[in-house]
Amino acid sequence: MANLNLTIADDVYSELTDVAEQLKISPEQCAQLALHHFLQTDTIENSIEGIARMDDGEELVDFPELKEELGIEIKFHPAAMDELESVTEEDQIEILEQLVTRISAQEEDLEATLDIVIKEEGENQIVLSGFDFGDIVYLLGQNIIIYHIALIEEEDEDDEDDELEDDFEEDEEAALDESEEHKTN
Repeated sequence: MANLNLTIADDVYSELTDVAEQLKISPEQCAQLALHHFLQTDTIENSIEGIARMDDGEELVDFPELKEELGIEIKFHPAAMDELESVTEEDQIEILEQLVTRISAQEEDLEATLDIVIKEEGENQIVLSGFDFGDIVYLLGQNIIIYHIALIEEEDEDDEDDELEDDFEEDEEAALDESEEHKTN
């Protein structure tokens, strides 16, 4: 088994120790549990996708309407713009509104949110923010650049019902075929 030494802030260690005590495990086991959880979520894949797009040389897309309406200049990676445009205009507005609210919120208002600083580069941070609609990976600093919008795909309940119905019909047909085969023998 490999060893890894981590240096973490005192307040994070205090929280880790508190959670570990409540779970009746060691702080090391608690950190390992958190790492296992993190590796099993889409957060990793979304972060990797956002970072990869930063260096792909694609020309960024302006969104002048945002600057006019909100006074905030936000640019998009072309793939992120495609992801945004894949939903209705109403949903686009909601996504952008939630992101702008998150970016401009005071730290005490962010308690129940998921914001992970993936990387710091001088005055800029690469951040993954989790929302009820999915994750957004963006550069936050003097400029705001959205690199990836990972929308949660909702399974259509009708599709699930259709699949179950199809499976039932196939099972029923197989049972009838088997029943008729026994009759002929």
